[in-house]
Amino acid sequence: MTTHPNRPALPARSSHKPRPPKASRPLPAPETPQPKAVSDPPIDAPVGDPPGGVFDPALLDELILSGDWVATSQGPFPVSDPEERIEPAPPELLEHERNLLAAVLQGPEDRRELWGIFRRRLGLRFNEPVPEWLWSHRELRWVAAELDAIFLGQRDVRVLNAAALRQDLRERALAGRWQGCLQQAETTLVNLLGWAEGASALDFPIACDLLQTARARHQFSVALRRYSARIGKDVAIEAEMHACRQAINEAIAITAGRLRDVQPVLSPTDAGRDCLEVTGMPLEERPKAISTGIPSLDLDMRSGIFPGQGEGTYVLAARSGIGKTTVAVAAAMGLVCNGAGVLFLSCELSRRAIGARLIAHYCRRALRLST
Repeated sequence: MTTHPNRPALPARSSHKPRPPKASRPLPAPETPQPKAVSDPPIDAPVGDPPGGVFDPALLDELILSGDWVATSQGPFPVSDPEERIEPAPPELLEHERNLLAAVLQGPEDRRELWGIFRRRLGLRFNEPVPEWLWSHRELRWVAAELDAIFLGQRDVRVLNAAALRQDLRERALAGRWQGCLQQAETTLVNLLGWAEGASALDFPIACDLLQTARARHQFSVALRRYSARIGKDVAIEAEMHACRQAINEAIAITAGRLRDVQPVLSPTDAGRDCLEVTGMPLEERPKAISTGIPSLDLDMRSGIFPGQGEGTYVLAARSGIGKTTVAVAAAMGLVCNGAGVLFLSCELSRRAIGARLIAHYCRRALRLST
């Protein structure tokens, strides 16, 4: 082995092999904070609630609109049965809803008359609110509820338009009686007023008709699709007929203006209890019916009128000029002649006209002529 005089000598090789370095565990990568989706709070939510807290209002609203959740009086619940999913509203229905609300909000004049026309088209009583399910979106439901509250006298303002609604919200927020978001409320009103500027002008009764027709068509089409989905299932035909009849009645109630709450005069339980009480009485103690003097009318009224029993209301319906008032006058005089007290009220006839009919019927009875 020769070495170069200018090159340094290499170290001698050792038989001992170096120990491999100990494997070290890789350090975990630092966690990067994930951005959280922050949504606007609902209009009527308290201002102090942090966004993205317990629930996301915008996400919940999207779930309700898509049909995955349903809004009830006890709160929102998920829909477990696919047949009960609430289908999203079509664009034309949302357009009609915005058109109607924008027509009521725009302008400096009082719009109470327009909202009253809309309520009469729905067939609501003076103390009944506009149903919330009539509107497809949360913001539209809020605007309709505020307009209806002003119309029913539940707010401090008496003028119905966008400016009055803004003033009422500010005063209620300053007084602590409204905990909503003024910024989102203003955004909703601006969007509706901007929609009114870009939409074509329609007569307000026509806008009401278009909204009622679109809502009825949507509800009925949803019911038909649900019925088609249940065709292959083992369901009783009576239940299917009842569901179809209910869907048809709801659609007719919207278009015909019969959305008022139906309040039963007498429940089946109370009716059964009254019948048992009457049948348990001795024959001589049972209430006696007072005849109207018209045999055919007594037959339809179960032998006549039972005084003090509150049997209900009887309606005589017919076209004009058939003789409804004549029959009512004859029945009233027959009840008086048989010992009953009668109060006769008329919104059309004068006192002289009612007296003439009473005298005419009395003369017929005196001459024993047929009624």
